[in-house]
Amino acid sequence: MVGRASTTKALWWLSAAIVAASVVGVAAFVVLTIRERFPYWGEAEVVFEASRVRRGYPLFVDPLRGALEYGPPPSRYYVTYPPILSYALALVPSSAALLVGRIAACIAWFGSLAWIATTSPRECRSNAILSAAYVAGVWLLVNFSMTTRPDSFACCLAAVGLTRAIRNGKVDALSAVLLVLAPWLKPTLLGLPAGALLADAFLRRTPRMLALASVVCVGIGVVLYVASSGLIFDHVIRSNAQPFTLAGWSLRIAHHLPFFGPLFVLALWQGAANRRHVGTAIGLAATIGAIGWTLVAIAKTGSSANYWMEPCIAAVALVAHAPGPYAFGRSGLVHAALTLLAVIYTDVASIRTSFERIALYRHDAAVVASVRRRCEASPSDVIASDEQGIELAVNGRILTTAYQIAWRVNAGKYPASLYIADLLAPNVRCFVIHSHELHAAPEVERSVGTHFTTLFTDGDVRVLKRR
Repeated sequence: MVGRASTTKALWWLSAAIVAASVVGVAAFVVLTIRERFPYWGEAEVVFEASRVRRGYPLFVDPLRGALEYGPPPSRYYVTYPPILSYALALVPSSAALLVGRIAACIAWFGSLAWIATTSPRECRSNAILSAAYVAGVWLLVNFSMTTRPDSFACCLAAVGLTRAIRNGKVDALSAVLLVLAPWLKPTLLGLPAGALLADAFLRRTPRMLALASVVCVGIGVVLYVASSGLIFDHVIRSNAQPFTLAGWSLRIAHHLPFFGPLFVLALWQGAANRRHVGTAIGLAATIGAIGWTLVAIAKTGSSANYWMEPCIAAVALVAHAPGPYAFGRSGLVHAALTLLAVIYTDVASIRTSFERIALYRHDAAVVASVRRRCEASPSDVIASDEQGIELAVNGRILTTAYQIAWRVNAGKYPASLYIADLLAPNVRCFVIHSHELHAAPEVERSVGTHFTTLFTDGDVRVLKRR
């Protein structure tokens, strides 16, 4: 028995050591890429939108007309998210906006996880810390959570709102407001707040907080609708309404779910075991809602690992407040061994990827920084790309949000001829291929191949010049 207990304890401490190593690895990734990495998709749009607000330019512009303030070709884009973050970032000087946004996103994401873990009840503390550290050390999530996107900030609001509800045994007014604010930052974050609010109304037999959340939601919607001259929903829907595909769903499930599945199983098991406590039942409903919604939403073309941030936050909050028999150092040998296997599978991959991507991202950023010089572009020339972050880095503005527009072309809802005409404007000097988003618009992709020829290829970056 002594040998079995010692083995169990050793497995737990080995799991903790590997998780700690993974956290160190992703921390190194963040520190060494936070300045040099060129704007990622999603954050490029937020930074560009903030620049327009800062300059006093209209934010909502019909892409068919384009934003004309920069000269030809006009900037054609859809506002990707409800622009709360864009307006907030507009308060920061343009030279510091990208870095400040990234630092704030890191604080929101890692701070939320740390706060949930360190404020948990003593009997749940070890599991809470290990679970939070496990999530913090997953590179798939850190790759998004460190960028100037709304994901981290929305998860922070959801984390505080849900944790308050679990602790208090009810959704109070502040929790309801925080939960309903989260989807207005990141529209896909729906399952967690819906699950918590509906469970609270059902379990306490009062719809008061659900009604408050509805009033706040409608109020925010009206303000944004008026501020956007009625264009907010049109822009956000057109930016994000790509098709759902079974092939995409199965691929992402296979690539992502093994990293998060063990945590979800633990959270659901402990939540179900403690469901008689109203707060735990609310957390359980929020976690089920978040997991269920993510399993649906991940089928959308363009969805990625950031969609798992929502159920991970819910799961950590639930584990942190639902005591169970499978606690760190106090469970059986089988559970300790299964935990170690899950940690090895996830964290060895995260550590390896962290250091691979440090080199890759810094190299690609250096290549992008050299594009204007290597293209011999004059100050009036512009560089087009299939990735808007590259356009923002080399031009100081986005020409076209390639991902959204390419899929609009694919659906027959945006003229390919207009996209091609912009790419063939006289002052478009080069075209940079990085993300291959134009595969969705073959006619545009063929035109690029016809009118441009390869200047150089360096790593993942291929630069074409006009023939």
